[in-house]
Amino acid sequence: MNQFLPATLREGDVLQSRYQIEATVGVGGMGAVYRAKDLNFTATRLVAIKEMITNITDTMVKESIFSIFEREANILA
Repeated sequence: MNQFLPATLREGDVLQSRYQIEATVGVGGMGAVYRAKDLNFTATRLVAIKEMITNITDTMVKESIFSIFEREANILA
């Protein structure tokens, strides 16, 4: 059975002095997705932030997962 690791960011956390976490949208087998507010805009601009969470120790598997995560980030950027 696959146990999901808990999300590590909390409501109110601010990333890079720019993105304020508003809520956890979902948690899955490889990470968590959060709804955040971009503080660089005076109007409300919401963004999605994805965090990779894994306890996999196999280096090759980790590299593969990171590659997939990075490819997805580049597509969505």
